[in-house]
Amino acid sequence: MVDGNPTTRSPIPDEIMQGKREDIESGKVFNDTRTAVPPASAPVSEDPPTVPPSVPTPPPVGDADVAEEAKKINPIMIEDLLMFGSIKHEMLVGNMRFVVRTLNNEEKEAAFAAVSSLPTQSFIHYATLRDALMARALDKVNGMPLETSYRKIEGDKDDYSNLEKRLLVIKRMHTPLLNKLYELYNILEAKAEEAVVNIDFEEVKNS
Repeated sequence: MVDGNPTTRSPIPDEIMQGKREDIESGKVFNDTRTAVPPASAPVSEDPPTVPPSVPTPPPVGDADVAEEAKKINPIMIEDLLMFGSIKHEMLVGNMRFVVRTLNNEEKEAAFAAVSSLPTQSFIHYATLRDALMARALDKVNGMPLETSYRKIEGDKDDYSNLEKRLLVIKRMHTPLLNKLYELYNILEAKAEEAVVNIDFEEVKNS
């Protein structure tokens, strides 16, 4: 009943109803979405209705399913994500080629950790931070990794890591050249920042 008035249903043609009556009398079960009459001799089942085979019930999603889906992720997509915003540039100085690149978040955090205990306005803070950043940002010299430029001198240890070798090479470079490379690094970082800043969020703001 809707708004106090009994609802009306479309009349069923006599020939259809006759067929249904014959099925009911013979004990057959007919399939009709409007009426479901079981055979007179069959007990009424109290079990909940089963889902038809054509409508499978989706299995619950658990940690194992998520882990399995993660295996299907294209590794190139992960690499693209990690390299997004990375910029490299080669600078020619005399007959030497220097490749400088931007740093990721982990590398920057490690560099800033090296100056965490130093006075922020001091020259030692500036120089230590510059050296720590450039030990990571100066990628190659004449096509070779920076650490291969390390040469042991008196007083050096025998078991430096690659990063320690890179830092020693940076510390032993002449200051004007190092400052020029550091200037290039800051330009690249600014360009990477600009690329991300220019992402348009208007669609998100208007949603």
